[in-house]
Amino acid sequence: MLAMTDSSSVKKTNDHVDHRQGPVSVFTIADVAEVMSPEFLDEEKCRRWILQKLHPAGPFCPRCGAPIVGERVLNSWWNLRRVCCKNCGRYFTAAAGTMVNGININFRQVFLMAWCFSIGLKVSEIAELCQLHVDTAKVWRIKFKCLAEGKNYAD
Repeated sequence: MLAMTDSSSVKKTNDHVDHRQGPVSVFTIADVAEVMSPEFLDEEKCRRWILQKLHPAGPFCPRCGAPIVGERVLNSWWNLRRVCCKNCGRYFTAAAGTMVNGININFRQVFLMAWCFSIGLKVSEIAELCQLHVDTAKVWRIKFKCLAEGKNYAD
């Protein structure tokens, strides 16, 4: 969609001429929806946001509950690398014991799926938009629904 201006619409203000001429590009929601994909989302921001939601009390050991401390260890934890609990010796990642443990999709796709479900898109539309198999989107719909109801999605 293009909005055009012609030379008769040039504005004069205090003897200054506004020289904006030619086409002005605009885009619509439909244009965005047509090209929206996980590539438009930042993986690191999505991962950090999701991990913060999954761990509102911050990083801790899933076995003994000891907090994860130290800049290097915290950096590893936030980047889903294995860390070792100094208290009990267990190795784990930030995904351990959460809905993102063992997933084979990226955090952009998880975030985009959640957004798509929130606006009421069909599972088939979400699968196409997120570049996933329909069955994967169906499983995530169940996970999100269970979590919204305060249930463990594995139950």
